[in-house]
Amino acid sequence: AEPLGGFFLFEKYIKENSSIGKDEQGNQAYQRRGQNKVTLQFKVDKQGNVYDIAVVGTKNSKFDKQAIQLLKNGPLWKIDEHYEYVQTMYNFYFN
Repeated sequence: AEPLGGFFLFEKYIKENSSIGKDEQGNQAYQRRGQNKVTLQFKVDKQGNVYDIAVVGTKNSKFDKQAIQLLKNGPLWKIDEHYEYVQTMYNFYFN
């Protein structure tokens, strides 16, 4: 499974829509990559909707809700047409 438009555009969407990791003026605050990693496991149906989202790995729980909301509000995903749904995982990095 992959987001419509590909992973490059999905990661751009995450960066542009993440409120965590920014200072009061909205500037990107420096944080070490990896400290703010959240791994989500989820299913994608034939229509591209994500569901059954679970946090399966986190370094800092304050990022969990943000990752889930970004996934839910983000672009649809695509899967192979031979499947009813697929289960997949994605690592969110909040810089």
